Amino acid sequence: MLVRASRRAHRPVPLPPEVLLGYRATSAALLYGQVPLRERPDGVVEVPGEGPSFEVWELDTAPAQRQVS
Repeated sequence: MLVRASRRAHRPVPLPPEVLLGYRATSAALLYGQVPLRERPDGVVEVPGEGPSFEVWELDTAPAQRQVS
C-alpha cells in the first residue's frame, strides 16, 4: 500500500522504479481518494500534488517483470 496525506498542494513526488520494486502506476488500485498515480514516459511514478488530500493506493501483488539485457 502507498498512502499520501497532504495539508495543501505541493509539487508531485517522483518515485523511481527501484523505489517501487517494479510496481507500475497502471496496476495501482486507488482504494481511497480521487487522484490516481501518474507514470511518466521515463517510468518514474509521480504521487500527485493536489491538496489538501488523502489517498490510499494498493499496489499490484505481482510486480512487473524486469527485462534483462
